[in-house]
Amino acid sequence: MNVVLRDIESGQVVASGVGYAPTDSATMAIRMRRHDGVKFTVNFTLDKALEGTSLQVDVIGANAVADLPKWQAYSITEYWQPGNTTRRDADKATLDFGRGKPLVQTLASTDPQWNEWLRTGALYMVVIADLPGVAADKQGNADPRRLILPLDKAAWPHGNKGAIEVLIQESGLRLLTPKKS
Repeated sequence: MNVVLRDIESGQVVASGVGYAPTDSATMAIRMRRHDGVKFTVNFTLDKALEGTSLQVDVIGANAVADLPKWQAYSITEYWQPGNTTRRDADKATLDFGRGKPLVQTLASTDPQWNEWLRTGALYMVVIADLPGVAADKQGNADPRRLILPLDKAAWPHGNKGAIEVLIQESGLRLLTPKKS
């Protein structure tokens, strides 16, 4: 049986191939909500307890198929090792905090990095912080040094009109902007 998936809004074919039908009379309808990543302004604030501490925060755009599973499972300890090829090759924006640098740094929705991320189908933003101290590696957002956020304006009460606020603390990254339930 030939299977064709069409975008509900445009009617364009988004995928096709050979599928399996349990019986000849079986009919199956799949309703998919279109989800395109959108640009956000994200403010990163260094907690006062870390003032003067040199650290880096990488922000990475991730698509749901090829990137997200890797970033959910990747060792953050390994990521920050000198010469790490995964970090080197990541399509990222890096924020540098430290002595003489602002405590609040912004990745603006107008930053050209967004265009590259969205071009590759990014639906998530992965934030990885090189925090002082040693933390045990954990999966996804259970690792306090990693924060994975959706790039879907429906997930946020202000759509993509207001800024997303992230606090960088010694204990980990903390999302200050509430997501929609």
